[in-house]
Amino acid sequence: MLELHVCNADGAMLKAYALGEKEEVLIGRDQGCDIQILSRAVSREHCAIERTEAGLLLKDLDSSSGTYVDGEKIDSISLSTGMEARVGPAILRFYEASL
Repeated sequence: MLELHVCNADGAMLKAYALGEKEEVLIGRDQGCDIQILSRAVSREHCAIERTEAGLLLKDLDSSSGTYVDGEKIDSISLSTGMEARVGPAILRFYEASL
């Protein structure tokens, strides 16, 4: 199971989330998001982590500033351990959950 660490622009971890078995995890500025990032550079509903038959997928939701992996703007990408994504000023790091 993957765990998501939300980090600031300097790389310091702000919060960790276990992704669990939820079908979709919504990330954005809106109060109703599963993971809230309070920045004007983040859209209200910026991106989502979706569970598919092939695994977990990070999908941009037509955000105004984009979702980036390795400096490349993405529409969607399969998640893997060690991957980093940028959402506004936040860095999303994906790790294998520790027990």
